[in-house]
Order: sequence, then structure tokens, then C-alpha cells
Amino acid sequence: GYTTPQDTAGYTTHKRNKPTQQDFYSCGYPTHATNATSGTMVRALANSFYPRALRSLRTRLSSLQQSRKQPLSSTQGGDGTYYNSQLGQHIRISGAAGIRIHDVTVADGGQAQAELISKLCRVQPTTIDIGDVSLWTDDQLQELVAAFKQDSGADSGAMQLTAGVKDMTAFERWAAVSGLDAAQKMASVAVSCRTAQDSTEDVLADAREIVAASHDMGIQVKARIHDAFTNSNGDATDPYVVHDVVLGLADLGTDVLIVTDGFARADVDEVVEMIEALLWFDVAGESMMERLGYRGSLQGSLAAAQLGVTHFEASTLKESDHYVGAKELAGALEESGKELSLDWKTL
Repeated sequence: GYTTPQDTAGYTTHKRNKPTQQDFYSCGYPTHATNATSGTMVRALANSFYPRALRSLRTRLSSLQQSRKQPLSSTQGGDGTYYNSQLGQHIRISGAAGIRIHDVTVADGGQAQAELISKLCRVQPTTIDIGDVSLWTDDQLQELVAAFKQDSGADSGAMQLTAGVKDMTAFERWAAVSGLDAAQKMASVAVSCRTAQDSTEDVLADAREIVAASHDMGIQVKARIHDAFTNSNGDATDPYVVHDVVLGLADLGTDVLIVTDGFARADVDEVVEMIEALLWFDVAGESMMERLGYRGSLQGSLAAAQLGVTHFEASTLKESDHYVGAKELAGALEESGKELSLDWKTL
């Protein structure tokens, strides 16, 4: 206990000259405070050093609890969402939609023909990414949109067509393409962690404007985070830079966050360490478990899925030297007991 005035300097004392719990919360605590009750010290330490981690843990536990509940009340919808009264919006239940494959066959350089889009639609991935919107003429974009709408069941909102946008000019062009509602489109932004090592704020500047404009129009945004493990030279990326980039994008309201291991150089332990750290982030709106995605090796993908990641980018019809293909990935996930949102038999 505290027995001398010197020991309790700076604190409001009561009873046996021991500081109150509120004193610990508001004033911090000296090194000689180890004689305080263990419960108070644990709470003080936790609230001082780990507020974000604690809030994130509560968010994840709440999300897991919601995913295990049956729809017993009007606050939980039959579409895998529940209503968050604090945010005033419906939040998706983590894992309710199963594993979601975002197809990047065209974005990886596959020939963008209407026939290819129709074939990809039969597999029913969550999204079909046509790559940088500036690569296509207006007529080509309309042709791709027409094929997608005809074969995707777009009227039901089951799939989304994604286009990469580098700046607001590109976004406005994609948003103006007719034939699809805003909910049937997705905008994709790319962010490099290698560039972000100098200034995260500069890297996020374009994304901030695009995300805000997209959400104003009801269009979702996917961010692809490049160089999350190593860069093209094989140099390791500072994980704290990746944390800052992902957290910054999440705070902007980005709907899907794909962390990429572009050269499949990261081992499974590195992938697990990175994914675990990112899942702990506490953000407003959808939880990180519902937003976070991965693209890389097969073993890295399986490890990420085991941790609760549900978004994966993969190419359905084009082989890649660095990334696992959709067929191999979906087959391994199916064998591990994961539920897939795409049509596995058709794939």
C-alpha cells in the first residue's frame, strides 16, 4: 500500500492512501505502483497501452457471435447482415457469404472479349476485374458491360464488374459507363507499400478522393495493396508501413482490401503474422475480418483462410507464374471444408 505522502504525490488518495482506479486511468502510473491490486494494474495497463487492440477484440468477438446466431429478430436480415444501431447501417456477418473469389483473368492480361466475360460469368466469382479502365475504348467498355449484364444475372446483384481507376478522371469515366447500376460496379485502386515508405499520406491522397466519390454514388471500392511482403528487388517491406497503408485505406471506408504477395516470396509464417496483425485493427463499419483479402501462393492463401480471411484474388482462365490460380485455390479450399461463393462444379 501507499503509506507516505511522497508515494502518493499527484494522486487523489482515499482510505488506505491508495490511488483510485480513475487516477490510474487519467494520470498514468509510476514504476512503484506495482503494489496496487493486480486487477487495477491489469486494467490500467490495458487501457493505457492497448485500447485499439481491446476494441478490435470486442469487434471480432461480436462479429463471431453474430455469425453464430440464428436470425431471431428484425435487426438481423436474411442476407447475412445485421443492423448496427450506432452506425445506422447494416453490417455483413463475417463468413456468412463464404469464400469470395475475385477473378482477375482480364486484369492479368487475358483477352477481353465478350465471350471471355460470358465464360467467367458461368463460374460466378464475386467480381470480375477488367483491369485499368483507361486501356479500353468506350465501345469496348460497353461491349464488356453488355456481356456481363447478359450472363451474370446482374439484375440480382450476384456479381460485380470491377475496373481499375488510377485517378478521378478514370473513376468518372467508369462511373459514367451505362448499362449497370452503381451496385453492380466496383472501382479498384492500387497502392504500393514501397512508395508509401516515404509518405503514407501522399500514397493515400488519390484513394481518399476516389473512395469518397464512389461511396457518394453507391459504388464499392477494392484496394489492391502491392509490395506488402517484398518489392520487385526482393527487399523486405517494413510491416509497419503495410499496417499504416491498410489502416489508412480502411479508415477511408474501402470495402475490400487485398494484400498481395506479388512474387510469392513470403513464407507461411510471414503471411500468418501479417494477416493476424491486420485482423486486429479496429475500424468503423465492416470489420477487418470482413474486408481483408489476400493474393499470393497456395499455402499462404490456405493459411489466410484458416485465420478467417474470405476475399481472394485469383485468375480463373490464365496461368500465373507467381499467384495460385482460381481452380487450384478453390479446390484446396473446398477440400479443407470451406464454403465457396462461386460455382465450383462449373469451375
